[in-house]
Amino acid sequence: MNFDKMFGGLLIQSYNILILFLLVFGFQISGINTRIIAGSLVLIICCLKGKFSETINILLKKPFRWLLLGTGLYSLITLIITYLHFHSDIAYFQGVFRIFILLVICAFFWISLSENKKSKIEKYLIYIYLVQSIIIIIAFLSPSFFKIVQMFQYENVQDVANRYLTRSVYRGLALSGDQFFGLSASFGLMMIFVINNYVNSANLKWLIILFLLTFSNMFVGRTGFVGLGFSFLFLFLYPNKPPWIITRMLLYIFLVLFSFVLLFPSVLQVLQDVVFPYAFQLYYNYVQYGSFSSSSTDRLFEMYEESNFGFITILIGDGLFLQPNGSYYKSTDSGYMRQIFYGGVFFLLYTIAFYAKLLFKISYSFFVVKIFQMDKASRLLSMVIFIYSLVLHFKGMTLWYCPEIMIIVFFYCFRLIHKYSGEKDSVVHSQTVE
Repeated sequence: MNFDKMFGGLLIQSYNILILFLLVFGFQISGINTRIIAGSLVLIICCLKGKFSETINILLKKPFRWLLLGTGLYSLITLIITYLHFHSDIAYFQGVFRIFILLVICAFFWISLSENKKSKIEKYLIYIYLVQSIIIIIAFLSPSFFKIVQMFQYENVQDVANRYLTRSVYRGLALSGDQFFGLSASFGLMMIFVINNYVNSANLKWLIILFLLTFSNMFVGRTGFVGLGFSFLFLFLYPNKPPWIITRMLLYIFLVLFSFVLLFPSVLQVLQDVVFPYAFQLYYNYVQYGSFSSSSTDRLFEMYEESNFGFITILIGDGLFLQPNGSYYKSTDSGYMRQIFYGGVFFLLYTIAFYAKLLFKISYSFFVVKIFQMDKASRLLSMVIFIYSLVLHFKGMTLWYCPEIMIIVFFYCFRLIHKYSGEKDSVVHSQTVE
């Protein structure tokens, strides 16, 4: 056995996982966002290997060129909308331009990977969420560890988490810059990827990971459970799956829950008292009041009822993203309403169409739509991710705005391109970090 080669491979995998962890979760180290640290490390490695110019050349060719140009154009459009309305609110532009920068970093990192590591990118992403889940669980069980985690959180996140804790609600335990909607939404997306790996391999380790992600998501937000529902939908719709795979999954879930109740009764009691009432508020309200509702969903529907859409606003928007006091324009956080208020319904449709192009590699030419050729399983996965994202957008800004979601989708898009469009041949001579 070649221990040097094995150690080198382990070191490289650890580096890849570390970069992805810093990039996706965006917490702070000494006041510096880890996405900046991750981007800097990727660029430094590229320069040390003398492949910076070669990487730039690859980015300027297909398949990256259309994505970089399209995202850059989308950023520019958000800026133009503001100034066409004679406003100076560039908050939306800043958020979208951040996505453009993250796209560039993701592309640099992707190109640096060797061919076999490109096919494992989905697993790497799952592993960083597994690590995050373990961090959340330990922080829940150990107050001293939670204090260490808070050292790397932003002050506003700490304040919100502490306010929840005063009401005996455990939230804000993650090593992440975003502790709430964005993080929970991405947890739900990773559950879909976990099920995809389970149905492809029938390996029980993916169900263990799914359980840990589901458990830790209870301390993040309810949004992730929507992703859990979509993951089960994906499993039921998956083409040509073994007939026993669903039965095996349900049996395993029952055994895990039964074992947990027997082995950790004290932890279960704490969960029942202070975690379940928040995480499963919809169910608790149904049992108590006879209707499925929660504080967040009630407020969301109130926003739709209270919003006043004039014809001009629906058509071209108001060019505003924030109010003078820094709160959301029109006091709504729904992604659909915020985009209509900002740029009108055509801007919203353009956003959705561009996101669909990312997931399905759709090309538009003289009103003829051509869809990238994919196998049935990949097409189903893209469709589930697309619909899940549209559902998330009903709750908050997701499409081309939520960093966690967009980073994951970018890498998913790269993997599709690598698998189907011959990208392997275009970068076969590129230097890799391996």
